[in-house]
Amino acid sequence: MATPAEAHPELNQNAESDFKDEHALLTHNIDLLEREIKKTNNKLNNPGFITKAPAAAVEKQKDKLAEYERLLGLCQKRLANL
Repeated sequence: MATPAEAHPELNQNAESDFKDEHALLTHNIDLLEREIKKTNNKLNNPGFITKAPAAAVEKQKDKLAEYERLLGLCQKRLANL
């Protein structure tokens, strides 16, 4: 008797394609998040921004950074588990 993969080779091809698609998407998202983290860190490490920007704007950047870092961790974990 044939295994499911032997009986339905399209299932195996779909799974491989799904893996490649998810891997590519996660890699893309990780690259994007790393760039955003770097950009946000640069802004927060700029003394001119910190001294001139309203406190709410600085807090917003800190919140964005925390969210980017959280999402990066999730993407990295998911990629590692593929």
